[in-house]
Amino acid sequence: GIATHSLALLADFGHIASDVAALVLALVAIRVAARPHTMHWTFGFHRAEVLAAASNGLGLLVIAAFIAAQAVGRLRAPASEIGAVGLIVIATIGLVANLIAAWLLGHGDSMYMRAARLHVLFDLAGSVIAVTAGVVIAPTGWTCVDPALSLGSVVLLVIAAVGVLRAALAVLMDAVPAGIDLHAVDHALRGVVGIVAVHDMHCWPISTGVIAFAAHVEVAPGHSPQFAVQRATTLLHDRFGIGHVTLQAELVTVHRPTEPFIPDDLPLVHRPPSGRGH
Repeated sequence: GIATHSLALLADFGHIASDVAALVLALVAIRVAARPHTMHWTFGFHRAEVLAAASNGLGLLVIAAFIAAQAVGRLRAPASEIGAVGLIVIATIGLVANLIAAWLLGHGDSMYMRAARLHVLFDLAGSVIAVTAGVVIAPTGWTCVDPALSLGSVVLLVIAAVGVLRAALAVLMDAVPAGIDLHAVDHALRGVVGIVAVHDMHCWPISTGVIAFAAHVEVAPGHSPQFAVQRATTLLHDRFGIGHVTLQAELVTVHRPTEPFIPDDLPLVHRPPSGRGH
C-alpha cells in the first residue's frame, strides 16, 4: 500500500490486520472457554467468546474511522500517481488468500467463529474494491477513484462491526436468546401435568448454544413437585433447546406470587392486583 500510494490497498491491509487480531482472539477464546467451571467461576469461561467478538467489533470501528479520515484527505488532495499494476497484482494475491481463509473458516457456528468469518468475508469485498480501483486507474489515471472506493470499504467495516457488537451486547445484557419465545415457554410449562402457574421467569444466553433458564413453578396439591420439575426440565430441553435449567417448585397452598407471569399482550384489567409480601 505504501509503495503503490494506494489507500484502497492500505484499507485492505487494515482488513487483514483486523483478521489476524480476530483469529488470535478466537483462538484464545476457544482455549479459555474450554476451561472447566470452578467454585469462583460457576458458569465457567464461556463468555470469553463474547468478549472476543466485542473486541473484534470495536477494532473494526477503529479501522473504519482511520480509513475514512484518510479517504477524505485524499479526496481533497488526490495522489499524483498510484502504481496501478502493482495495486492490481497485490490485491489479486490478497483476494486469493482471503478466498482460502473463507473456505477454512467455513465451519463452526460459535460467536467468535462467526465474527472471524465475517472479518474475512468483508475482507474479500475489500480486495475486490482494491482490484477495481487498480483496473480503473490503470487506463484512466483517475487517482481520486482510489480514496472514493476506499469509502466503500469503510461502509463494509461499519456494517460488520455493528452486527458483531449487536450480537455481543445482547449476550452481555442477558437478553432472551433469539428464537426463544417466553410466552410460548410459559404456555408449554403450564401444560405440564401438575404445574398450574409459572412466574419469575428468566432466560439468558451464557454463550453460543448455552442457554440458561430459571423460574418458579406452582404445583397443584396431589402432584409430586419432583416429577413436575423433571417433566418441565425435559420439555425445556427437547422443545426449546434449553440445557441449563433451574426450577423452584412451590405448592399452591403454600405460596401465591403477588405478580405471576402474564403475557404483555393481555389487557391490563385482567392482571391481578399486586400486594405486599407473600
